Amino acid sequence: MDYQQRIRSVLAHINEFLKEYQPPAHLSENTVKIAKIRTIAEAVNSSLPEVLSADAISDVLKSAFIRVAKSHRGKEWPEPQEFVKVLYSGPAPESAKRDGSGEIDSAAINAKRILAGEAVGEEWLWGTKCHEMISKGLLAPADLEKHRSALFLGCRDLHGEDEALAREARHKRLHERVAVGDPGNAPSAMIAREIANRRAM
Repeated sequence: MDYQQRIRSVLAHINEFLKEYQPPAHLSENTVKIAKIRTIAEAVNSSLPEVLSADAISDVLKSAFIRVAKSHRGKEWPEPQEFVKVLYSGPAPESAKRDGSGEIDSAAINAKRILAGEAVGEEWLWGTKCHEMISKGLLAPADLEKHRSALFLGCRDLHGEDEALAREARHKRLHERVAVGDPGNAPSAMIAREIANRRAM
């Protein structure tokens, strides 16, 4: 799907969901209401992996809307960040794999989601849990790039470029520290290069 197809699909789903709520009181003009819906849709769209099909987007959004409805307080439209937040906190599927002890293997579940282009929590994209998936051979570092980019762009759209760059830098520092096994001696050259690359996007 190209951008126009994706945003139309997301807008349609957002519009349908918002029918259950009232527009915020300060949004009195229709043009302002439309702009607000567009802002929500853009935030959601930028947080979805590019590889999702139309059916996959529909499934992800239906699941996300259920969680927004459970967590949202009030009768007015939820804010964009409420949608983005739940996109990275989905429940484990019923077909979740279990390890030899009979416990749910979260690493296998989330690696499978990543490879399928589904949303995962940001803790699976950087740091200890990310290294766990890689060390188990569940995925390769390159498999994480689209999700990491989607996370960065979603944060940039919601909080601005400076905050997105700062947050990503923190993720990268943590990731490097876990890799070298020494929280106090992580290299920073890669972080500087990545920040420069992001500013060029």
